[in-house]
Amino acid sequence: MFGVGSKAESESSNAMTTKPAVTKRLTFKEYLAYDDGTDTRYELVNGELIPIVLTFILRKARLLTDL
Repeated sequence: MFGVGSKAESESSNAMTTKPAVTKRLTFKEYLAYDDGTDTRYELVNGELIPIVLTFILRKARLLTDL
């Protein structure tokens, strides 16, 4: 029904991303007060929230290898 790259297709793919719900650029003060209700931690890069996932994965891997 929809062609490749259609609006409906792009909207459904956007819904599956892991980006936070915030779309505007944040100030540092707003970043400090930000809470999305999850355990995800973010870093602020040029006003955008970037999930800190890799750091968590590396620490967890290090803990498992220390056993």
